[in-house]
Amino acid sequence: TLNVVCFDKTGTLTKNKMSVKEVFALPGHSEEDVLLAALLASRKEDNDPIDNAIITYANEKQIDTKGYVLKKFVPFRPKIKMASAKWVHEGKTGIAIKGAYSVLEKMAKADSKEKATIEDKISDYSKYAYRTIAVASGSKSPKLIGVIALYDEPRPDAARMIRELESLNVDAKMLTGDNLKVAQEIAKEVGISKSIVDFSEVRNKSEEEKEKAILTSGGFAEIFPEDKYTVVKALQKEKLRVGMTG
Repeated sequence: TLNVVCFDKTGTLTKNKMSVKEVFALPGHSEEDVLLAALLASRKEDNDPIDNAIITYANEKQIDTKGYVLKKFVPFRPKIKMASAKWVHEGKTGIAIKGAYSVLEKMAKADSKEKATIEDKISDYSKYAYRTIAVASGSKSPKLIGVIALYDEPRPDAARMIRELESLNVDAKMLTGDNLKVAQEIAKEVGISKSIVDFSEVRNKSEEEKEKAILTSGGFAEIFPEDKYTVVKALQKEKLRVGMTG
């Protein structure tokens, strides 16, 4: 008998079809600036859901990359949580970056007021379960210029599936690389009642504390692919039969 099912959020509990809901630019920058930088740091051939959403929205807004010559592109990877592009335009070299705010905040220039403005906006967006991508650009050292809110809505049958599992005494746990507030909102929408925990807060704790968090939580945010192995092993250690999807 199955005791626990661990769900990947994206594409399992959600539709895995991102769309841009809103673009926010810091003072001194425009929405067009943010979209242009995000578009330069996106690539159609990768068929990445976030890239696709940005490309579609930028096309709708008629953002033009004509004259920008791409010199280097680093696609998004879960480990680095960002994508970047180096480009040349009218003889000037620049860099465009899009990715997790927690990563860009450390590497892109922003004063405390700008960081507070961005963090307030991210907090607002997370109430609606919007996923937020930070955007930075610059000629030599990148500067934080804004954020893009995206939404991947829950699948219509996700809440029913969670209810059915609970009726069979199967514990459902959600595992996602997204930030905590987005994960908490999606969990609420699909009916996962146990708390969602930021895995970065338990990753370096003692084995005993880690195992307790894994057993008692409804899932984890900010999780790396290799952390999923840690979660499954901890549950199996308790003699639980574990299923994994996604």
